[in-house]
Amino acid sequence: MYDAVLIDEYQDFYDDWIKLCIKICKKHNHENELKENIFLAGDRLQSIYNPREHSWEQLGIKIRGRSKLLKHTYRSGKSHIDLALKVLLTDKTLKREVERFYEGKNGIDNETNLMSEIQFIEGGPNTIADLLHNLINIVGYNYGDIMILFPTLQNAQQFYSILSPQIQSNAKVTKEIIENTLIITTYHSSKGLESRICIMANADGITDLKLLYVAMTRASQRLYIHAFNFANSTIAQKIREGNLIEADSIEANINGNLLDLRRNNPIDEIDDLPF
Repeated sequence: MYDAVLIDEYQDFYDDWIKLCIKICKKHNHENELKENIFLAGDRLQSIYNPREHSWEQLGIKIRGRSKLLKHTYRSGKSHIDLALKVLLTDKTLKREVERFYEGKNGIDNETNLMSEIQFIEGGPNTIADLLHNLINIVGYNYGDIMILFPTLQNAQQFYSILSPQIQSNAKVTKEIIENTLIITTYHSSKGLESRICIMANADGITDLKLLYVAMTRASQRLYIHAFNFANSTIAQKIREGNLIEADSIEANINGNLLDLRRNNPIDEIDDLPF
């Protein structure tokens, strides 16, 4: 039994896992009531494994009035956070999550005011290899400053195999943090990791918006979004073109256009319009 239990990334814990944590935690007498010391930390917008929200009441956890909302980050660059949130807000359900969990996007910011930038690259795996060469041998970044994300472990291993012996000796395909080492991992395994530079490889193969949100918030300085062909992915193309429209805005435009039609046309003339 433990005096207290800290659950990190609680949003991806299933209910049974949380119940187990409660069972292994000692009960303490507080104001004549037996309670467990459970501390939960997480970001509901990063729930890439567990799609269901928790019912704290059903789990026996009295969380109301005892929670703290943190809207400032010490890792992700401001431009990266802004873009990641815009991606989520294109989906009606995810927009509701942003509004409910974060009480809206206003106030979400980077605490350090570090400069951050976003760049887009297109082409095959050699395009990423050339970028690595430039970042390390020309710009002067250290290997440990860079992390590359791929959709699958196989993609990551295949990319590692085409790297030069120099870079291979300073890189590793892993989900662990290794000092002074270029980390090559998957989008899923990147959760909890961070680096000065993050390269999102094959982003045109990712359709899960929350997974894109996780990837976009890994870098503190430079975020590179790579695609074999941005035109092959609707969301990747919209990200590059800056054409991300909030879900409610889409509905408002449709309703506004319909209202204009009804004002300018007799009702019997628009009965067959596909609205």
